[in-house]
Amino acid sequence: MMRFYLLLVLSVFSLFLLSVVSLFSQESISKKKIEEVQSNSKKDTVQSLKQKKRRSNIAKEDINQTPEHNWHSNVEVARKAIQRVEKLQSYKADFKLLVAEGKRKKKMTGKVYYAKPNKLRYEFSQPNGNLIVSDGRIMWFYIKRINIVGKQELNLKKKQPSGRSVFRLSPLTGLQRLFKKYHYHFDTVKQPRQEEGGNFFIFSMEQREKIGGYERIKLYVDAKSYIVKMAVGDNGYGKVSTIKFSNITLDSSLDGKLFHYRPEGNVSVVLNPLVE
Repeated sequence: MMRFYLLLVLSVFSLFLLSVVSLFSQESISKKKIEEVQSNSKKDTVQSLKQKKRRSNIAKEDINQTPEHNWHSNVEVARKAIQRVEKLQSYKADFKLLVAEGKRKKKMTGKVYYAKPNKLRYEFSQPNGNLIVSDGRIMWFYIKRINIVGKQELNLKKKQPSGRSVFRLSPLTGLQRLFKKYHYHFDTVKQPRQEEGGNFFIFSMEQREKIGGYERIKLYVDAKSYIVKMAVGDNGYGKVSTIKFSNITLDSSLDGKLFHYRPEGNVSVVLNPLVE
């Protein structure tokens, strides 16, 4: 789950410049039918011309009733989103995380801070006092209830069974990695649309390789600001995590101390809890 948090935080701070395709097909069909009526009007009686105009109007009504078409390019939206992330310097917001697995449900809330490159801080208000802090080299996971903190070295040269490094330094941004590792498309033809209390472009995403984590992600992009304000991750085995962001501030000045953590003397430290 911690990996999902980190991937989302680095992925969702995005603005989209929307690509609009010209709406020409319906218009051209309508004009063609009108021109056909006009070209034959001299040969027809007034009564027959009225009848043909009525038929033309019916035809145009039929055209206007064709199913909705999405003129927005999901590929272009993704490309513009990545470009915006590359320019992003900092981010802060309130977050709410809901985790459901069968009948069990868990809720977490708090504030999140991000600063380029790869600095991260989650301050939990529920459960109160928990922390996730990273300066880009070390990530700390503090659990107040049991007074334990995990210390994960992100530069650790540890290999997966596949031979890949567990933590790889990559020039790709979080959003680039997300779109690279997942197949993606708009979830329905109607984009954007009203859902979850806002007007969103909604991506449906599925892992290219089933390697654990969240097999499917649904990404909600605000249609006005183009910021991702919500994401839903499904691991394919009944666990669904929903994270929502609100009160978002971009590119503000953040105190560097936010991204440093020093455990107190009585805290138990667990080294590298994310790897064996």
